[in-house]
Amino acid sequence: MQQRQVLGKKLPNVESTKNYFDGNGKLLSTGNTPNYIEIGMFDEDTENTQGMTVKAPLVLEKVWTSSSRDLYLYL
Repeated sequence: MQQRQVLGKKLPNVESTKNYFDGNGKLLSTGNTPNYIEIGMFDEDTENTQGMTVKAPLVLEKVWTSSSRDLYLYL
């Protein structure tokens, strides 16, 4: 389990799966290769000195996840 400290906030866990479907939407298989995903958790928007709205990321990272459940706990 990987833990991250993010301004004392508990953030949701991550689950990733890879599925393959045919042209009719029928599930063909579930992949077992890792997925490279970006996890982003944002606080309330803020304004910069020019009055423009700016996103305030608490967490912004790219991680490899297996096709099973991976747990990323952000505290």
